[in-house]
Amino acid sequence: MSRRIYGFVFDENGNWVSHEQETQAVRLIVAEYLNGLSLGRICDKLEQCGYISPARTSKWNRSSVNNILKKSHYISSIVPFKDFVAVQFERQSRSNVIEETGKRKTTRYHSLNELSGLFVCSECGASYRRIVNP
Repeated sequence: MSRRIYGFVFDENGNWVSHEQETQAVRLIVAEYLNGLSLGRICDKLEQCGYISPARTSKWNRSSVNNILKKSHYISSIVPFKDFVAVQFERQSRSNVIEETGKRKTTRYHSLNELSGLFVCSECGASYRRIVNP
């Protein structure tokens, strides 16, 4: 037998069938990611909703969520193709690595503030950021 894919289980005939609760978790991950939530906040939401992680625990981690977002296994059976493609574009836009060169960007994606990364210093090219004093 091949390795289990989160969201699917083998039936008594050895065929892949969707696992309802895990399917709901995958759909939630995709929807919340496209709504702008970070991987960490998606983990928090999954834990609050009581979804079991791929590691079979109640604790979720960012890499598990990221792995689910990049797998094409979910196209059509769980996630519409257009949403999968939108997720891949969003993952690339949030990435801090420039795909063509492999170098890191000077700015990083920040989902909490709509103005993040919009203002750039004309002298050094760094993004302005808000600093909060405690």
